[in-house]
Amino acid sequence: MRDVLDATLFREPEGWRSGALWLVLSAGLFVYAAVLSSRGDVDLTVPVVLGTSFACLGAAESLPSVRRTAVGLLRSAGVLVGGALLFVVF
Repeated sequence: MRDVLDATLFREPEGWRSGALWLVLSAGLFVYAAVLSSRGDVDLTVPVVLGTSFACLGAAESLPSVRRTAVGLLRSAGVLVGGALLFVVF
């Protein structure tokens, strides 16, 4: 089990292009949440939590390859935040 986690979470980052994609998706979700909040009484839990999860993943992919521990921690945080969304919504 530990080998699988090391191979997936603590692998080398995929680079700044992948990180930029995740960060752009995150920014889009935050803008979407801002537009929804300007309309009034709307639940913003889903776009804000997903935006935070995507931001963690984008930051992880943007780090240099020598920071594999930080990459693994950020990826874990992104997965945990996204997983927590399932418990909040459902």
